[in-house]
Amino acid sequence: MATGMNEGSMTHPSRAAIWPQASGEMADLIRAHDWSATPLGPIEGWPQPLKTMVGTILSVPQAMWVGWGPEFIQIYNDSYRQLLDAERHRSALGRPASETWADTWSLAGPQLESVLGGGPAIFHADQPIAYRRDGEIREHYYTSSFSPIPDEAALQGVGGVLCVAAETTPATLLRESEERFRAIVETATDYAIFTTDPEGRIETWPPGAQKVFGWTANEAVGQPADITFTPEDRQAGQPAKEREEALATGQAPQRSLARPQGRLARLHRRGGPADCWVRQWTDRFPHGGSGCDPMAGRGGAAAACH
Repeated sequence: MATGMNEGSMTHPSRAAIWPQASGEMADLIRAHDWSATPLGPIEGWPQPLKTMVGTILSVPQAMWVGWGPEFIQIYNDSYRQLLDAERHRSALGRPASETWADTWSLAGPQLESVLGGGPAIFHADQPIAYRRDGEIREHYYTSSFSPIPDEAALQGVGGVLCVAAETTPATLLRESEERFRAIVETATDYAIFTTDPEGRIETWPPGAQKVFGWTANEAVGQPADITFTPEDRQAGQPAKEREEALATGQAPQRSLARPQGRLARLHRRGGPADCWVRQWTDRFPHGGSGCDPMAGRGGAAAACH
């Protein structure tokens, strides 16, 4: 039976009607969410500045979050989703930020309200924030910003706040660890802790190294780190053996050397940007001076890092 319609004239949902048009987990969740049950209402009624911003954050790899309106109703992208544990994610999309982030709202809330009220954008570098994640309260570090999203129809001309975030916890903790280590190196007087270049030549010679070995920085820098071993150990290839073992296992075994001085040596490897070895001996020695064997008949402590 003829209907007066052919396949070409049939009505199909247009690509533009499926919004957001982005792909990914959060785009799917946004399309499937019952927005009519939220203060934002159905997507069809969203203000254009909000739709434009949501489309933007879904198209970029940087972690981004939008808090819209006075309740900061939350919408975020896949990268921001990775910053949330499963429990917080379940209570975030389409919900007021004060509910999802109740444990940090005393910190974030006033800042978001300030930006929404027409205040300037806010930026934090490596900010420590303690909150529950994966069932455990820990301190995490973030570099983030809160920026206003313009909307002429909104109060103060700001419809919401855009947050751009990056977790910097590993890098921050590593930097703090390196700073603590540097402080130890610079203040240590009972241990010689120094750095070498990839070829094993001494690059730095802190006060502790000078006190232990007796050489000044001018005398030691540029010399091979192997000079901190005895001539016998150098001839036997002991420096290379201990470095190889420390690199492979984290430290060379503690060993008592069968010598009259009864020295005790131990080699450690320090992870991170520098690989550092610490060698310890049980007794001290007086100033050796340039050109002397620092270990001959003497004890001390030394470290090499590169």
